[in-house]
Amino acid sequence: MIAITGSRGFIGQHLTNYLNFIEKKEIIPISRTSFKNPGELNSLLFNCNTIIHLAGVNRHDSEDYIYEENKQITSALCSALKKQKNLPKFINISSIHEGTNSAFGRSKLDNRKAFETLYSQNKDRFISLKVPNIFGPFCKPHYNSFIATFCHNLINKIDIDIDIDKEINLLYVDDLVHTIVKYLKPGKKEEVEFSTTPRSVSEVFNTLRDMHSKYFIKAEIPELNNKFELDLFNTYRSYLNYSTFFPKKRIKHLDERGYFAELLHLNSGGQISISSSKPEIERGNHFHTRKIERFQILRGSALIQLRKINDSEVIEVELDSNNLDFIDIPIWYTHNIINTSKKNEELLMLFWISEHYDPNSHDTYFMNVRNEN
Repeated sequence: MIAITGSRGFIGQHLTNYLNFIEKKEIIPISRTSFKNPGELNSLLFNCNTIIHLAGVNRHDSEDYIYEENKQITSALCSALKKQKNLPKFINISSIHEGTNSAFGRSKLDNRKAFETLYSQNKDRFISLKVPNIFGPFCKPHYNSFIATFCHNLINKIDIDIDIDKEINLLYVDDLVHTIVKYLKPGKKEEVEFSTTPRSVSEVFNTLRDMHSKYFIKAEIPELNNKFELDLFNTYRSYLNYSTFFPKKRIKHLDERGYFAELLHLNSGGQISISSSKPEIERGNHFHTRKIERFQILRGSALIQLRKINDSEVIEVELDSNNLDFIDIPIWYTHNIINTSKKNEELLMLFWISEHYDPNSHDTYFMNVRNEN
């Protein structure tokens, strides 16, 4: 059994969810009220073989309150642990601010020393991790993470002021969770060196602002060049109000042939579109000089005809949704799509193309596949 103090906090929720739903572990959550009820705390810890200690006060108007509350939590935990027949493994989540002059920093240092004293005869069962600046989904804005505040303010159109622009070592919450989980396995482990990402406050803001402009305003997926940018984007998305933000509408361009609609612009690689064609309708008869295209049949069947410019040979490729067939279109090949579906069925196709449509640089030149002239 694993007990987690502060299980309702930012890190605690992510850790609890991972252990519950990924690792399938049974978790005993210990709330703030349990520290003020010795009998309840003793009962909760009775069958635990591991305690992960996250609970604590990070912010308050009173510095004295922060120090005294954290001291009280530590005192209650130590008293309860002394009543246990065998000390459980104890993973103390501290902070890189441990030992600083702030009330929070002083309390973290004093609390760690108190736990170390308790475990002086069981050093192999105690580990304390000095955690750097954590960010991730669902963190409370205007509290621990400036990234949470930036995301919240961008989405809610609240002005953002950067008072102090400095480089900060950042760690995604899932990476912290995975590290903690490693310490649940048997054996003593040395304290880890977290693999953080150094970024200045202004760099993070500029990246988030760019993501916000593309996703929130243009409904485009931003280019995500590395894990940090993916983590940052998923953090940003967690602050959207999905009940009002979605569904998003797309323009459906209708004519006598069927319809065409752009579904998604990808900054990392072009756009995805969808089109329908009525029975026996022929679309296309054009070529590209640089664009990469992929056609995927979603419903019905189609005949794709291709002819290399200046050649007379027409290549024919049959596609069918039953086989989820697709074709990539080479450059300098004029091509068409003919609906060959049976029973007057409408053809439905998905397209990926390597760049967004730009009327000033369209790279689409009309030429009939079956006629060179």
